[in-house]
Amino acid sequence: MKEYGKLKKVIVGVDNFENTKFVDKTLKLFFKDNLNDHYLNDDFTEYNISNKVIEERQYDLNNLAKTLKQNNIEVLRPNLCKKIKAIKTPNFKSIMYSNSNVRDLCICIQDYIICSFSSVRSRFFENQLLYEILIKEIKNGKKIISPPIPTVSLDKIDQEDWREFKTFNDNLYDGYEILFDCANCIKVTDNDIIMNVSNKNSYNGYKWLESVLPSNIKIHPITLCDNHIDGSLLPIREGIFISNDCYLKKDISYYLPEKFKNWKIIHSNSKKYDKKIYDNDLLTGPLLASKEGIDMNVLSISENTLIVNDKLNYCLDKLYENNFDIIPIKFRHGSIFGGGIHCSTLDLERE
Repeated sequence: MKEYGKLKKVIVGVDNFENTKFVDKTLKLFFKDNLNDHYLNDDFTEYNISNKVIEERQYDLNNLAKTLKQNNIEVLRPNLCKKIKAIKTPNFKSIMYSNSNVRDLCICIQDYIICSFSSVRSRFFENQLLYEILIKEIKNGKKIISPPIPTVSLDKIDQEDWREFKTFNDNLYDGYEILFDCANCIKVTDNDIIMNVSNKNSYNGYKWLESVLPSNIKIHPITLCDNHIDGSLLPIREGIFISNDCYLKKDISYYLPEKFKNWKIIHSNSKKYDKKIYDNDLLTGPLLASKEGIDMNVLSISENTLIVNDKLNYCLDKLYENNFDIIPIKFRHGSIFGGGIHCSTLDLERE
């Protein structure tokens, strides 16, 4: 089930009403580049988001769901975690939020739904908010699988800079748990997945996926960014990627698997960003997602139709030149909440 087939059924994330957010050590490690200037020396820190920003986020998620329904797509929503919740395992304590970026920890591959464990502790129980949906998908014939339950202990997390990861072994890395986000993967064809592998934990995730998925599915590991790949690369039609390479030293085609090096690249950025369209002035706390690239996080609802952020103003002409139909919607504060339109949706069924 490639990313750009005709969409029939999708989950759209929800967000809660809490102003207070918390940063712990594992979140800092996950967003290491973005959080270098925030709370660097604190183990557990809180920050606040205004009512206005939260209300706009909720409105935009609901409007995204409405837009999809208007295009004859079945829309499901996770259960809402109305208040932040303290969570505890035998190994750690953290704070749980709603399931806003629903794609991050789930991916539907053919008849399988993969539920992954992130290295971010606050997300440990997040897929519980999808429980009723997942049960219905089992009844519809899907197979739900997940890796062994991790401890998410700090000594089991690879803390090296992702740019230094260059080793691909044949086996799992001993001493490091299987910790990866499903948003590290994009479905390029019905049988090909490109997976961003940037540390020993996500490498173990890659090897685990290889071991559980059917042999006709090929996973192509690359090291392109720190974690989620859909802020850097997305297939939007057979033979065409949209990309953001503003953080890369070489053209993005250099990093692609050999099979896809001849695909056309539509660059989403001009490397000259209008800072006014981002959230720098709204929050003194962290911008979790990359501000330079979040707007290329588009959602294909068919091979010819894309739902895009109405601020995606650097490559619209190129999309039109390639005969795409564009549905622009308002989708604000993706950098604050850690994801764009693609991140906030999980496709369950495509033709």
